[in-house]
Amino acid sequence: MATLTISFQSLSRTEIPLESDVVTIGRTQENDIVIDHQAVSRQHARISRDQDGQYIIEDCGSRDGLFLKSRQHRIESHALQNRDIILIGKHRLRFNNGLPAKPTPTSGESVSEPAHDEHRTTLASRSDFPVPPADQAWLEPLHPSGSNARIPVTRSTTTIGHGAVADHSIPNPGSDGLSVTIAYMGSGIYQVIPVGGWMDAFLNHKALSSPTVLHNQDLIEIGNGRFRFNMDE
Repeated sequence: MATLTISFQSLSRTEIPLESDVVTIGRTQENDIVIDHQAVSRQHARISRDQDGQYIIEDCGSRDGLFLKSRQHRIESHALQNRDIILIGKHRLRFNNGLPAKPTPTSGESVSEPAHDEHRTTLASRSDFPVPPADQAWLEPLHPSGSNARIPVTRSTTTIGHGAVADHSIPNPGSDGLSVTIAYMGSGIYQVIPVGGWMDAFLNHKALSSPTVLHNQDLIEIGNGRFRFNMDE
């Protein structure tokens, strides 16, 4: 069976089976898939399955649009291919065609099957991470040029990438996307989590491949962006 894996800032993931020939996506409760976020329109998109089994996603006249893989590729209608990424607001929808020959998911992509109520799924728009104390941690940009003003880490999660999808955007001529999230775990513990796959990240000159606890003065490198993590201990 075909599925959608929906994630918010690549942290909270929900896998939804596409059991009906038509599945609607939007902010209000009459939709089959409810995404409760201000960037999502009341009736945002529709996925339909034709007589040949092809899934097609269509924009239902949404305010903020429907995008394929990046913010530079807005679509009105698209025949979904296995592992296509659709962007709705800050949410990512990954399509899996459910065929037996599908590739084995790579490490870090496994998801758990949630409970369903009459084929309707609500995806929370906020993570369950606690809010860190004010002024406890910050990022110090080490760019050779441009602003070096420190970046407070005062949210439950802080994303770094390029474009409007990221809390902190690195100048880059390519497409929008996310690279890492800094998440506060509580008790003075922060983790850096590789997300999105927009650009590889490095921690202290080593490739970042899994969530890692940050320590004071750790160096995070993403493309031409370099950041020193600072924390009052």
